[in-house]
Amino acid sequence: MIRERKRRVTRILEPNKKTKNSSILAEQIETLQADPNTFHEKKYLTDLSHNRSTCIVTPYRVEIKHLGLGVSCIIDEYDKDKLTKKVNEQFNKWDKEWLRSLHQDLAEAIKADGSI
Repeated sequence: MIRERKRRVTRILEPNKKTKNSSILAEQIETLQADPNTFHEKKYLTDLSHNRSTCIVTPYRVEIKHLGLGVSCIIDEYDKDKLTKKVNEQFNKWDKEWLRSLHQDLAEAIKADGSI
């Protein structure tokens, strides 16, 4: 009973804390550095369109996801080149953020494991 109570208290105090193997973290870092596109997902929702009756122009719309971070956003743009640039910039920003996070998690895992 005491052991189960300790587990429940631990789950309440640290619900999001997950232990990760340092080798898995190192592998994710290597993959991200070698081919970041592995973690990128693009989904074009709409193309540029013009409704002549209402004179409304609908922009290009793309939904992008970073599979490593688990984040997503929708970007609208009237120029396809600008849209591509915005998408690339957002993925670069997410990659840097995730790489920083992976390095921190790896350092913590190594410290906890005592492994090298």
